[in-house]
Amino acid sequence: MTHLILNVQGMTCQNCVRHVNKALVKAGHVQNVAIDLPTGRVELDYDAANVTTEQLSEAIAHAGYKVA
Repeated sequence: MTHLILNVQGMTCQNCVRHVNKALVKAGHVQNVAIDLPTGRVELDYDAANVTTEQLSEAIAHAGYKVA
């Protein structure tokens, strides 16, 4: 597992947090997602052999949020 920290813009409420979490889980090969709403910080562990950081960022963007 590889640890990744992303800064996500556009999250304003707990529903946004759920959308981002769901998008990451749907992308697959992701574990231990922790999202800090006030800072927009998203930490997760992912299997780099099966999913790329670009794919994870695209999943978040598809959910309607921007990865800084």
